[in-house]
Amino acid sequence: MTARQARIFYLLVVCLFLLVMLPSLLSDGMFMDGLLYAAIAKNLAHGLGTFWSPHLSGGLFQQFYEHPPLAIGLQSLFFSVLGDSILVERIYSLTCFALTAWLVVLIWKEITGSLLYGWLPVLLWSLVSIVSWSYANNMLENTMGVFVVLAVWLIIRARKQNGIYGYVLSGLSLTLAMMSKGFVSLYIWALPFFIWLVWCQGSFVKMCLQTIILIAATVLPLVILYYAVPEAAHEMQVYFTHQVVGSLEHVVTVSNRFQIVWMFVQHSVVPLLLTVLILILQRKQLPVFGGATLRPAILFFMVVLSGILPIMISLKQRGFYISTVYPFLGLSLGLLVLPGVENLLKPFLERYFRMLKMIAYLMLAGALVTAFLQIGRIGRDQVLISDCYKVIGAVGADQVLGICPNTGADYSFQGYLARHGHIGLDYDKPQNHLWFLVKQPACSQFEASQYRKLEIGLEQYELYQKLSQ
Repeated sequence: MTARQARIFYLLVVCLFLLVMLPSLLSDGMFMDGLLYAAIAKNLAHGLGTFWSPHLSGGLFQQFYEHPPLAIGLQSLFFSVLGDSILVERIYSLTCFALTAWLVVLIWKEITGSLLYGWLPVLLWSLVSIVSWSYANNMLENTMGVFVVLAVWLIIRARKQNGIYGYVLSGLSLTLAMMSKGFVSLYIWALPFFIWLVWCQGSFVKMCLQTIILIAATVLPLVILYYAVPEAAHEMQVYFTHQVVGSLEHVVTVSNRFQIVWMFVQHSVVPLLLTVLILILQRKQLPVFGGATLRPAILFFMVVLSGILPIMISLKQRGFYISTVYPFLGLSLGLLVLPGVENLLKPFLERYFRMLKMIAYLMLAGALVTAFLQIGRIGRDQVLISDCYKVIGAVGADQVLGICPNTGADYSFQGYLARHGHIGLDYDKPQNHLWFLVKQPACSQFEASQYRKLEIGLEQYELYQKLSQ
């Protein structure tokens, strides 16, 4: 494959990913978690809350300690520069995707010595179903993934250079990954052992020393922060007690601990089947164990497993918790099928390269048209978003509204109100506010005689204004 042909494949992969992701990425509406993160980041950009004590609204998460603050803090910088458009969190997510893809290609170059097929692991990674979903929904794993893949690239480079600086920098990158989403990033600590096991290079003692340096470089900055910055210490204590320990002891989202493995298989079925198909078609091109591709393929699959299996400790499991392992799955599968792909593409490119180039340009045009068609479109949560904009139009921004205490805590609705108007909902003392939201049917604690109903066309709620203060 020539460099000119490789550029077309890079373009094809990027356009394919954009065509899959843009309809949900650019339309209004997001998964609840990502929506809350965007609202908190926007507030931080406006000086509402601090880095170590982020703030959502006057009714929900006045102090947000559910996750470490770095990803939200980085996203707030985008809001500071780009304004409050719903595109800001989307641009941030696309930036995380671009950085992660670039680092995957750099790892590929370190392993193979060439960029020509660097598009292959990116393709296999992007075919994992939950990958496009995660970027479209502004998940914290998007930011954590950048630092995790950066940490791996630094270690792979350090292996060739025989120095300790790569392990120190990798540990610092894992510190940033921890500050983005927490302990789920620490599976990279096992990478020096996997390298020693697969490549059989260096002594066991040297590998242990490298691991100790990696761990120390990860933990030491957090220890310094803990003792030097009181706000950081408080955030870490609350996060560890409520989110980490609390999740292990009390939160249950699956019926058995192996569910996360089944989620991995479900989300990875397309690249796995594609890999099997290529191996069957090109079974004579299977790499041998001593070859240049099979050993690193095994290495990266070990990394994948090390990111999945520790999740089984808890019964709180969600598919996106392991999002950061999929770049390494792409690398593993890509290295496994590389000899076969090279063999398949050689005759194809000789005959059909011009047609392939035309398809790439058509896909690029399709991606641009798709992006244009999303302007002003509401994707998910159409009713909630419509009600949200109507409420903001009626009461104005920067308000706290009372809401019936027996109304279910609709976090998505609260997220939209906070994201678009910095409006909070007070369940504890709803009568203390000028405005009162009632979800149909009418609230039993609501004294209608003290309010007048505003006819603004809400579908799920009714909005009332207090007659006298």
